[in-house]
Amino acid sequence: MSFMVDEVIYETFLVGETSEGTTSLHPDVWSERRHYKLITGERWKKAPGWYARKSAPGYLDATDWMGPFDSEREALDELRDLYDGDPIEDDWTEIRDEMEAIRHKIGELMDRIGDIGADCDSEEDNQKLGAIQSALGDAHGLILNATP
Repeated sequence: MSFMVDEVIYETFLVGETSEGTTSLHPDVWSERRHYKLITGERWKKAPGWYARKSAPGYLDATDWMGPFDSEREALDELRDLYDGDPIEDDWTEIRDEMEAIRHKIGELMDRIGDIGADCDSEEDNQKLGAIQSALGDAHGLILNATP
């Protein structure tokens, strides 16, 4: 649903248990008397709180409203969990993949420096290459230990 945007508002909705589950009606779609008379036998109540949905700007497409929630953050998190997957887990997966790619590249650099050092005749150059290789090894270890 990448074309849809998050919409979060604080409002008093009419919330009811219907045969299809919990329904939240936006104030624009109900008038108290009309809906109480039309929906008999079902429990409806006014419920102030944070509500969220996805909508497509410029179109009539929108998901059902979800809520009420105690905070704007909670409403947004629930909306994104339902429609966008788990954003925190997605971020960690991306970070893990990037760290693994960096760790792999560091390993390649360490091997290449070792190859260059084997062909090097100067003791001073070998010491510099050894210091670089050692620093890369430290970075490699830090990344390995930090990978979530």
